[in-house]
Amino acid sequence: MPTEFGGQSDFGFDVGQEFLEGSEQGRRSSFFSFVNQQQSPQRRFFQNQFQNIQNQFLGQLGQTIRQGGTPDQTFQSFLEGFPFSQRFQELPPALRGQLNNRFAPSVRFFF
Repeated sequence: MPTEFGGQSDFGFDVGQEFLEGSEQGRRSSFFSFVNQQQSPQRRFFQNQFQNIQNQFLGQLGQTIRQGGTPDQTFQSFLEGFPFSQRFQELPPALRGQLNNRFAPSVRFFF
């Protein structure tokens, strides 16, 4: 007997995959399954980036359609190839949770 979120249905499609791709909650659960694998500062940053990353995915689908292709990429496969670590490293140090180590002493004027 098929389960609600996994296994084969009576019609031969994967119910879990349909959940992950067919609803907002499914895409969110897929996204956060990838985010939770990241290191702590990365996890904190990407927890607020779901909408931006989903928009990038939708933009790629739209571009594929405009170019006459068939949009066959799933959100989960998009996330598998998404460069989480690279995107995080491209952020300024302050957004990565690193302190700025530059010391700017005050300027003294002698009159």
